[in-house]
Amino acid sequence: MWKDPIVEEVRRTREKLADEAGCDLREMFRRYREVRKNWKGKVAGKDQLQRQKAVSTNPSK
Repeated sequence: MWKDPIVEEVRRTREKLADEAGCDLREMFRRYREVRKNWKGKVAGKDQLQRQKAVSTNPSK
């Protein structure tokens, strides 16, 4: 069976993050919120992604 390298990387990362948090879901989300709060880069929201999709499927917009 073919394995997608991107999916494999995501799974390895998920396991690493879970291990670091002791498989404690609350701790995982606490860490996630901390990273998100300090994130300096751009994050695309659902609305932005929908607009981008609309423009790419209808270039006249």
